[in-house]
Amino acid sequence: MNIYRNAIKVAVDEIEKIKAENRNKKLFYIDFDRLMHWCKNFPEELSHVMSHLNEKDLTLFGRSKRAFNSHASTQKETEIIINEIGSKILGLSNTYDIISVCWGFTPELGKKLLTVKNTTRTGFYGTWPLLLWKWASSKEYIETDGLEWETPDRYVKDIQEIESLLISLIIILVYIGLMVYLIHTSDV
Repeated sequence: MNIYRNAIKVAVDEIEKIKAENRNKKLFYIDFDRLMHWCKNFPEELSHVMSHLNEKDLTLFGRSKRAFNSHASTQKETEIIINEIGSKILGLSNTYDIISVCWGFTPELGKKLLTVKNTTRTGFYGTWPLLLWKWASSKEYIETDGLEWETPDRYVKDIQEIESLLISLIIILVYIGLMVYLIHTSDV
C-alpha cells in the first residue's frame, strides 16, 4: 500500500461525497508532525496561508530562508540540488522550495496525481510538485517560517557523526535519480 497516494485518494473521495459544496474545496497536503509544529509555533502564519488556499488551483508552500536553514545539513545539501533542478525544469526564474512537501490543490489535480504511476513510494517528493505546477491553471508560491525543521533537537549527535558521509552519498544518489528521471521523461 502506498500511504501517500492513499491519503490523496481518501481526501478526493471525501470531497466527492459533498459535491454540492465542492466548488472551492482544496486538499491540503502536509506531514502531520510538521502541521502540529506549525500550529504550535506559527499559528497566525498558518491561519493567514490557509486563508489563501482557495484562491488558486495550486498553492505550493515553501520554506523561508530561515526555515530552510533550520534543517540538518544532510537534508539541506540534497534539497538545494533538487529545488534548483526542479525550478529549472519548470522554467522558473527563481529557485522555489519544490521539495517542502506542503501543497494545497484542487480535487481535480488530486485525481490527476492518482493516475501517475510511481515506481517508488518516495518518488513523489520531487515529481508530484512538478506535475501539479505544470497542470494547474492558476498557481502561487508562498514561503513560510512554519515549515522549519520540526524536530531540530532530536538526534543531533547522531546526525553530526555521519553527516559528511551521508551528504556525499545522498548527492550522488540524487544526481543519479534525477538523471534517470530526465532521461525517461525527455522527448529524445
